[in-house]
Amino acid sequence: MSRADWPELYERIQAHLDLKGSGNPDSDGWVTARCTNAADHRNGDQHHSMRINVKSGGVKCMSQDCAVGPNMNNLAELLGIDTQDEPAPAQKSNGRVGSLAELASARQLTVEVLSERWGVTADRRGWQIPIDDPDARSFKRFKRYSWSTSGPKYWWAPKGCPATDLVYALSKVAPETKELIIAAGEPDVWTLHTAALPAVSFLAGENAAPSAKAIEKLRTALPQLASVQLVYDCDQAGVNGALRVGSALVKAGLTVDIITLPDDLPEGGDVTDLWLSCNADADPFLRRLLGCKSKRLEPQHAHVDQLDDDHSRVSLPIDGGWTRWGFDRISRGRGRLEAELSVAVELPGHDGEPYTASVNLMSVSGRDTLRRQLEGVLGDDLPWAALVNTAFAKLRDAYFGSDPSRDLATVEPPNLEARYRIAVRLPEGQAEVDFGDGSTGKTYVSLAEALSVATGEPLLGLSVIPGRVLYIDYETTEAMLRFRCDRLLAGFGLSWQPGLIDYWPAKGRPFVDIAEAVRRKVRRDYIGLVIIDSAAAACGGEPEKADVALSYFNSLATLDVTTRTIAHCTKDTDNMKPFGSVFWHNMPRATWNFQRVQNEDEDEIHVGLFHRKVNDGRLAKPIGLRIAFDGDTGPVTIKREDVASVPELDSRRPLRQRILDRLGKNAQQSVNDLAESLDAEPDSVRRIINRDLKNRLHRDGDGKEALWSLKSEREAS
Repeated sequence: MSRADWPELYERIQAHLDLKGSGNPDSDGWVTARCTNAADHRNGDQHHSMRINVKSGGVKCMSQDCAVGPNMNNLAELLGIDTQDEPAPAQKSNGRVGSLAELASARQLTVEVLSERWGVTADRRGWQIPIDDPDARSFKRFKRYSWSTSGPKYWWAPKGCPATDLVYALSKVAPETKELIIAAGEPDVWTLHTAALPAVSFLAGENAAPSAKAIEKLRTALPQLASVQLVYDCDQAGVNGALRVGSALVKAGLTVDIITLPDDLPEGGDVTDLWLSCNADADPFLRRLLGCKSKRLEPQHAHVDQLDDDHSRVSLPIDGGWTRWGFDRISRGRGRLEAELSVAVELPGHDGEPYTASVNLMSVSGRDTLRRQLEGVLGDDLPWAALVNTAFAKLRDAYFGSDPSRDLATVEPPNLEARYRIAVRLPEGQAEVDFGDGSTGKTYVSLAEALSVATGEPLLGLSVIPGRVLYIDYETTEAMLRFRCDRLLAGFGLSWQPGLIDYWPAKGRPFVDIAEAVRRKVRRDYIGLVIIDSAAAACGGEPEKADVALSYFNSLATLDVTTRTIAHCTKDTDNMKPFGSVFWHNMPRATWNFQRVQNEDEDEIHVGLFHRKVNDGRLAKPIGLRIAFDGDTGPVTIKREDVASVPELDSRRPLRQRILDRLGKNAQQSVNDLAESLDAEPDSVRRIINRDLKNRLHRDGDGKEALWSLKSEREAS
């Protein structure tokens, strides 16, 4: 070829390439092909990893260890296509040839430095820069004259040279050097050496990382080398190039820092621009350079972060960055391991939104589908097939192989003084269920207790641990819930404050579908109590089915916070368990049944709260509440009252407790007297006394006429 005409050269090599698609360049001049450098691919390039820029002549492969490129001259040589020795003289507006004096003046260096120290010459083709790397052999490296617009910026003569293997100026660095600067090009190296700083440059170009051979040359020539500072141009190409080179050096075990040049340099400014801004004075140049911001590149190793039981993140390194794979709501079924997946690319030039999908990690066909989708959404310039397989394998190993066990002796016991978010009613950090028929005051009581937690005030006479409350609503609207809270606050003599209760409209979505979003909300806003109203709508299925109930409570457990679920009764005649599967009773740590009494034409109801289940300790005594409504819009007041003072509620208390209360008010009574006063069967009273109360009662006489009375506390103990 008479000149470096990249489009013309592309036409010549196109027939030798396995191109992806039509082979026509995109708007930026890029085409994608299967890599021709098969030796650097373990199983050949299966995914068209090589990219060629028809406009600039650049060639790069997205495989981390491939050394193809950096331009089409090298690619042509690899394919055995002959190109003419060198580009023609650069087209100049005045036809003149440059001189060393011009180059020295432009960089504020001396002609002697350029010619005697670095051997630079000028001829009709451009600046000729001798390369001191032995592998450069007889090749000559040229830099185009700055005023020319024709041909590549750098080229080799007589033809292609293995640039990725070459290191420039390594012979100028003392063997005992421990800290080294790597610059973007030869002119920057000249400047750094003039300022007495040891520096070299890789000749692979900004679009490619140095080969393992080039890095080994560094380690061999500088056996004490420990750390490297990269100083590349302050533009996106420079950032990308520094990351690629830095990643390769970190893999080789070196400590790497990337230096960011000052903001006051022009776009694309380099070390030479910094030198010129300091008037070619080494002292201020060194002060400014050494005072630049720097970023330490950490070793890039694939790793798994186990964030919690059903949320993990896999990080996989790529040249100059990372791919992050988030796996949420991980669940296992027969032959399935499912998760909500998000994939993000952390790499300069990749600014798109993360890709999200539901995946089955055990499906082979699913992985291939995912690979195609990732190529379409995040770009086909990464080896997605290998990344998908690696990410899924590491997640499976972490999920099935993790060992969460620990020595129980090292576990701190709970703070017994903080066992309850609301004394007796709400076990701290666990699930509780309130259940009862409709219109038994469940929502008003839950709102009152929510306000009690939010304000830290014992509004219902029960001590609380203060905290922020989240109310997840399936039954009404935010306006109606605010209206009810207004009425309660008025009844308590309080007013609204910011941050009392957060309202979450569920809009019919099953709780298992919003659990992850709720969990993030709980952690971000330090929620102390979550209330779900109500169970039938929130469970996302038939409440009678065990798997529906279990799925609901498993999702609740991921919140790691105190929760209350409002539910309904099993049937009209059974106030012992919530409606649905037995697991609505077995899974929560506590359950309370609501029963109410209301006389006709009264604006108040009497509500009894009956403790049906507790996991640690004894069942609490029933709690009586009187809820008074001031018309349809006025204040609502809730006051404590003795359940025994409301006959209809008293009759629903355990017979054992009613017997003790009756004997506490009367000195002695027979079984028949007790049965008549309690509206109970004599045989039931007799059975309770003989089975449960013998140690707490005195017996005076025999047979049916025997009289029973309470023992004193000393006698009972």
